[in-house]
Amino acid sequence: MEHFEWWLPLFNEQLEISGGKMHVPERPGLGFTLSDKAREWTRAEESFGGAA
Repeated sequence: MEHFEWWLPLFNEQLEISGGKMHVPERPGLGFTLSDKAREWTRAEESFGGAA
């Protein structure tokens, strides 16, 4: 399993690696939630149209 430093700030949870293996989380879904920092990076605000 490779380790990428850029992965660390993306999620609230961290990969669990020991003995050269990644352990699959038992949490719901993929087992990861986006960190607040990652949410800020992906948040976009757009305006469409004019006043009604």
